[in-house]
This record gives sequence, structure tokens and C-alpha cells, in this order.
Amino acid sequence: MDHKEIAIRMVESWLQHAERTSNKSISTKEVAQAYLDFYSTIINQVLPESMEQPEDK
Repeated sequence: MDHKEIAIRMVESWLQHAERTSNKSISTKEVAQAYLDFYSTIINQVLPESMEQPEDK
């Protein structure tokens, strides 16, 4: 399985989770951004800034 296929499966899982836990619809832009974030994380092994949690200070 290559990186693109892994990212696609992660987006599919995220969409299934969102469908079960939220009544909000997800836009095409959000799906595309999720794919880019997952793919970037897989390739770079670093979370994008949009996915990082702020550190407790």
C-alpha cells in the first residue's frame, strides 16, 4: 500500500467517524484539506500546524 492509498483510507475513516458523531455536513474543501494533511503527515512524519495541539504552559 502506498502513501496516497493510506491517506485516502485515513480520510475515509475520518468521514465515517464524522458521519457517526456529528450532524454537520463536511465540505469538499474540508475533505481535500484532510487528504493533504494526512498525506503530508505520512510523508514528513510531522503533524501540520493545523493539526497540532497547543502545548500547556
